[in-house]
Amino acid sequence: MTVPLCKVGDLWFPDGNLLIRVGDRVCRVYQGFLASQSPVMGDMFSFPQPSEGADMVEGVPAVRLPDPPEEVTHWLRAMLLPWTFPGYPNYTEIDQLLAVLRLSHKYDVQYLRRRALEHFAALLPVDVDNVKANAHHFKSRNISHECPLSVYLRINSIAHEVGALWLIPCIIYELHQFMYDDPCALDNISTESPPLTTQLLIRLYKISHLITQQFCLAHLVRHVADCGQRQPCGAERRVTRSDWDEELHKDPVCFYSGLDEIAEDGKSVACLGRGFEDTQNLCYSCRLDMRARHLHACKIFWNALPKSLGLPMWKDLLATKASDLGDDMKT
Repeated sequence: MTVPLCKVGDLWFPDGNLLIRVGDRVCRVYQGFLASQSPVMGDMFSFPQPSEGADMVEGVPAVRLPDPPEEVTHWLRAMLLPWTFPGYPNYTEIDQLLAVLRLSHKYDVQYLRRRALEHFAALLPVDVDNVKANAHHFKSRNISHECPLSVYLRINSIAHEVGALWLIPCIIYELHQFMYDDPCALDNISTESPPLTTQLLIRLYKISHLITQQFCLAHLVRHVADCGQRQPCGAERRVTRSDWDEELHKDPVCFYSGLDEIAEDGKSVACLGRGFEDTQNLCYSCRLDMRARHLHACKIFWNALPKSLGLPMWKDLLATKASDLGDDMKT
């Protein structure tokens, strides 16, 4: 080889019998170990190698991989230095997770594929209760976050690539919040990687339409028979509801997130739903009725979401998740 190569220090084992070359980087590893971890690699190594012009470095055969160098080094570390890629709930970098998931799927390293998906399963729930819990306990998440838009666009792309479609509903829900919060996001989307696809744009429109259908304060607030007030609750304040509708439509599932929680200082945790009830001066009975209606709307919305997005039904998505993660991983 005439091109100068950069040895990757922690992936250079002096007694290794195989070189993995990616770009200008080279790792010295163990062929037998890689073959035992990856059936695809094992098949690659079993093919007869050409004797003339063979790719060699310091007398050791080299294999060129077409994948991005950063991804390959993340993936090799996960296999050869397993403490660098701990399982959930340990802290893990998003770049590392995406790299390990993609290449473990490509090269059929099932235990690493599963480990990566367990991290994403915690970040992107498949049920309403855990969506609420994740929203309220954002800081406890094990995955480091950069700009939400770029993170979710990348996860969306990888989820399709590896067939983990059960992640998509929550990804679209998270992206909906981001777009709703920043109307200019679509104008700058061409600067993101990967870019917003037509399919994703259509799904964002569909989830917005579904949310508008299922969540409307005018339908959630009812004057119940045992209302404790002479005048129907909130009757004088209907004009202010348009602002609250905006808040509801941005993140409808989590409108009541944190309702029954108490902060460390003993005070109630901030809750949009409770704030709305207070501004509308709802009585206790009407509050309970609104909360029940909201919970019902959440269930209808979440159950309808996959079909609205053109995905398989939840039954099929959950079956795929169980296959991806194993029966011991809760949905």
